[in-house]
Amino acid sequence: MAAFDTRVTHPVEGWNAAIAAASGLGDHLGVIDLAARGLREHPGSAPLEYAQLLAFARAGAGHEAETRLQALRQSGRLDSIADPGLRNNFAALAARLLKDRATEAEPAEQALLAARAAAAYEDVYLQSGESYPAINAATLWRIAGDAGRAVKMVHAALASVATERESYWTLATIAEARMLLGDEPGAAAAFQAAVAAGAGRLSDIASTRRQLAWLAGIIGLGNKVVAAIPAPQVVHWLASPLNDPDAVVELPAGIQTSARDGPGLLAYGSILSAADLAIGEALLLRDAKLHLVLPCAADICRGLLATRGGSAAMARFDRLLSEARAVSEVTEVTLEGDPEEMTVLRLALIQARGLAMLRGAYLSTSVRVLLATPGHTDLRELSPGTTDLDRLLAGWPDLGRADSIWSGRQARALVFGDVKGFSRISEKEHVAFLRVIVGGFADALATLNGAVEYAETAGDGLYVVLTDVATAVRACHALHRAVVGPRLLAAGLPEDLGLRLSAHVGPVFHGLDRVTGREKFFGKEVIRTARIEPITPPGETYVTEQFASALCCVTGGIYDCEYVGRQPMAKGFGECRMYTLRETRRRTSTMISTTLIASS
Repeated sequence: MAAFDTRVTHPVEGWNAAIAAASGLGDHLGVIDLAARGLREHPGSAPLEYAQLLAFARAGAGHEAETRLQALRQSGRLDSIADPGLRNNFAALAARLLKDRATEAEPAEQALLAARAAAAYEDVYLQSGESYPAINAATLWRIAGDAGRAVKMVHAALASVATERESYWTLATIAEARMLLGDEPGAAAAFQAAVAAGAGRLSDIASTRRQLAWLAGIIGLGNKVVAAIPAPQVVHWLASPLNDPDAVVELPAGIQTSARDGPGLLAYGSILSAADLAIGEALLLRDAKLHLVLPCAADICRGLLATRGGSAAMARFDRLLSEARAVSEVTEVTLEGDPEEMTVLRLALIQARGLAMLRGAYLSTSVRVLLATPGHTDLRELSPGTTDLDRLLAGWPDLGRADSIWSGRQARALVFGDVKGFSRISEKEHVAFLRVIVGGFADALATLNGAVEYAETAGDGLYVVLTDVATAVRACHALHRAVVGPRLLAAGLPEDLGLRLSAHVGPVFHGLDRVTGREKFFGKEVIRTARIEPITPPGETYVTEQFASALCCVTGGIYDCEYVGRQPMAKGFGECRMYTLRETRRRTSTMISTTLIASS
């Protein structure tokens, strides 16, 4: 598969084709990034803007999608779109965002929000006459408790389908309509036809599975239909080190044998040993799309493999690297270091697992662990946490060499912050700022039971080092609550002051600062975190993809990290994928429904 070269100029049609390919793989973040780059070349392209907003919604970044859609609406851009089909697409997207709110709402609010979304979809149907908004309105009216209106929209959808060209969506509409009418055998047959027509459309099939699972849970019909909708396989591979550079790994029967056997195989892992080379090659033979997380820069990892397996190992590594880059970005925990350093090895495994879990959530499917040990491979269900990762690393040879400077690094969660508007406060207001705001920071951190290993302030600036990412999330939420309007007004401070935070996880050094007389943490990853904070909107926390993936791995995805795209860091430090950390946890019912979908 040839990679789409984003470094050269393409017409809008070229960007649209690349976006369609990424969407087919269920790579919502890739779609967002491609659309952003395309919009730099073609500012104001409505098709690219729509593709990006839809990908935000599919990736669970509803707040980001709503914010951007509202900005387009207020600018008058939506009213200037000449293509009526594209105007309807934007209107349907607004309805979809209302639907997403309904799926995440508490039961007491769900019916009301579903009714609002149903009405919005029905308006789109009245404008377009298309089956897609009609069937969505039907499902949402049924979830809202209005069975009569739901049936009316079912028949409207079926009437529209009869006039439309057959496609995945028309066949899926027929299946959903039959499910709403209580015809489960008919729904199952229609879905089989839809899946056959939608080969290679992971995003579309995932959207269908998610909506139908929600509907089945409400009406008590269709669970067998949902279970029959195929889901892509997402695996996180782990390989114990094998000294034999010619080792061969046999994959278990549970892995699809080719692209013809299922909707897709997505594999996440690292290349740390000859065993990883073997398992990566075995996965490629099964048409897997590889996603690599390396402990440090690719050239350094290649050099390590060369010392163990010579030029042949380098060539094998380069092939896997090329295949992975053709699919998505290759993640590097840090750029400098030793690939055998325990700290970065562990972070690579954690982040690979977290990325697999995030992708599984986007695609409404489960994630399994593919473990290769000498003479045996095993496929098992994934459990959140790092117990099995630590067990694997405990048997890794030649780690933590005392003569290496890199052996002194430790993995820590890093948080930087400052208060937007601080430079505008008066001299006398500094007294209140120190007492209420900085004091509030101290109170927030004091609740974290010793997990704060280092903290310092400078004016409105804040730098905190914590033991783990989950505690860092708690810290960020608590710090934001120290800078809220009522506290500011009560202290006589301007109400529009806003805290912006950045969070990252990475390897850092630890040593004595002789000026302050304190032990502190330092290194390039500290600088990276500091360069993110200035580009963070006030009132929000931006976290790196390394942080978001590690958080998902450790906590099982109970926190909301919404992707906001590739963002340039301050002072020319480059750019990286960024997420915004939300205050609320995901609802338990949402996680349960996702689990039910995954178990099918």
